[in-house]
Amino acid sequence: MRPLNLTMSAFGPYAGQTTVDFSVLGTSGLYLITGDTGAGKTTIFDAITYALYGEASGESRESSMLRSKYAAPETPTFVELTFLNGGKTYTVRRNPEYTRPKTRGTGSTVQKADAELYERQREAEAKKYEQEQQAEAMKVQAEAEKFARAQEAEGIRAKGLAEAEAIRAKAVAEAEGIEKKAEAMTKMGKAAVLEMYFNALPDVVKNAAEPLTKVDKITMYGDGNSAKLTRDIMQTVTQVTDGLKESTGVDLQSVLSGFLGGKLADAAQPAPAAPSKHPRAPKQNAGTPAE
Repeated sequence: MRPLNLTMSAFGPYAGQTTVDFSVLGTSGLYLITGDTGAGKTTIFDAITYALYGEASGESRESSMLRSKYAAPETPTFVELTFLNGGKTYTVRRNPEYTRPKTRGTGSTVQKADAELYERQREAEAKKYEQEQQAEAMKVQAEAEKFARAQEAEGIRAKGLAEAEAIRAKAVAEAEGIEKKAEAMTKMGKAAVLEMYFNALPDVVKNAAEPLTKVDKITMYGDGNSAKLTRDIMQTVTQVTDGLKESTGVDLQSVLSGFLGGKLADAAQPAPAAPSKHPRAPKQNAGTPAE
């Protein structure tokens, strides 16, 4: 058995309520109690013994003598001991028989000795307190687990949003790259087709007019036959340019017009004046003779 806490009220030389906390002395089990004569050293042992066994530690002191003669009439006399035994904590409270003032009216009455009833009540209170502490601990643990789960969920959510944003950014970049590549390929394709038509166009015109080279003389009868022949040749060329426009969207006539227009504009600009081969002599000031 190891004492944990002792409370004495109107007991021996202690007129009021005095508490001794043994728990702060450690668990070594060896204590030294010192003090002046009459300070109440022996009373501490009397209080522990009385709380456990209902009698004082010495034979010279009876339980009826334990109430302090210094205490006020209304101060109750009792000892309360909390101790550890067999891994369990117990609290016992005991009071001797003594005379006290009546709670109603005047005069005095005898306070009977009591211990067992209060001991059972304290046991119930201790059990209730222990259950309340366990419930509170479980509540705190549940709140901590809830907070941890919330933090974990928030972390997963943040990670998912970051990954989704990275995927979206990558997809946008890839889409823009594909779009640029497609535009470049389209432009290259149009340029290649245009180059092919430009390379083939002289041969088309040549082939359309080649039958005429084998004819020594052409005699036209009727009006408009020479114009019709020229128109047939130009129609062949027009079919080629129209095919180019339908397949690539490039209007060859507009391209040629713009090109020729630029050349004509350059030719129309006046050429810069050539510098004179004989530079003019500097003027002489009046009155200065020439050498």
